[in-house]
Amino acid sequence: MKKFVPAGLAATALLIGAATTASPMKGAFNHAFGVAATSVTATDIETDAKALFAKVDIDRSGTLDADEFAGHALVLAELARFNRTVTIEGESEMQIRLPDGTPEEVSHTERGSIDAVARRAFHQFADNGEMSEEGFTAYRLSMMDKADTNRDGTLKSHELERFASAMARPAQPRG
Repeated sequence: MKKFVPAGLAATALLIGAATTASPMKGAFNHAFGVAATSVTATDIETDAKALFAKVDIDRSGTLDADEFAGHALVLAELARFNRTVTIEGESEMQIRLPDGTPEEVSHTERGSIDAVARRAFHQFADNGEMSEEGFTAYRLSMMDKADTNRDGTLKSHELERFASAMARPAQPRG
């Protein structure tokens, strides 16, 4: 009987994921794992980065290495595409819907590209081969800054889509 519990949980998780992606809607939407984001601030990104850093630091060393950072970028892209949203853990858990037309899966070619872009970004924000929580937060804020087209410090409307798209398919790092 115990052997069926993990399979049942996995099937339930897949059904929940399928149910949340089955009927794409424009604008606001309900999501099983948070509310639709209408705006995201730098404070939300900082809060999210701090919570996420602890999850990405797999070896609990207090810093990220290039493999942890690149692995995170790939997992984030895969989950965003699967769920059709990017999660931000700010004041509350928020979901940013991916723009229509975003591919549903990460191709084998894209995996290699995501890894390469992530490793390049890692070296821009890391110090001596290690990325601190501050460096990780700076990276996430730089991604927000790229999406903030009106430079008001808050992502809204199309800026949210730009940010979600960048997280699902990381853009080239600065410089």
